[in-house]
Amino acid sequence: MLDIVFPRNNEKELAEMAASLGYDEIVFAYDEQHLPRENFEFRKLKAKIAVLNPKNPLKARKNADMLVADRDARHYLEKTDIDIVFGLEAKEKRDFMKQRNSGLNHILCAIASRRNKTYGLDFRDVLMAKNRADIIGKMMQNMMLCKKYKVKTIIFSGATEPFEMRNYRDMKSLFEMMGRR
Repeated sequence: MLDIVFPRNNEKELAEMAASLGYDEIVFAYDEQHLPRENFEFRKLKAKIAVLNPKNPLKARKNADMLVADRDARHYLEKTDIDIVFGLEAKEKRDFMKQRNSGLNHILCAIASRRNKTYGLDFRDVLMAKNRADIIGKMMQNMMLCKKYKVKTIIFSGATEPFEMRNYRDMKSLFEMMGRR
């Protein structure tokens, strides 16, 4: 079980909370400008580094274990070696007349499936949303598309503070409620 978090100089606290929640692996996601100079080593879990929205993915791949993106999904899915695309449903976009504008469509799912990319659901988007019903509805629509086009999916806490982290089983129950088993 792995969790992706976005630290703010609180890596040790996030790692301690992840270990207490039973995670085996934690991924710290940073902007390219804020990559840490030292490697993190913790007794109970394995730590990895991810670059968020890299401008130069080839260069970023040398400094990180994983590449993640939360915007410009089509560019990152088609033209880069990104691992996970997430947070598309949290963007402030108006819905269409008879369909939600969830940020993901059949074309992006086909590209993600063909290029073996992963779609991530950020649990923090649900926790911090003003209108949770809309976010969950958009996530459910994205999950249906991912299931139809056989896109790998992952759910993670996306925490910036230790108390925003959630147990894996809690997030998995939300994941199953949305139709992915």
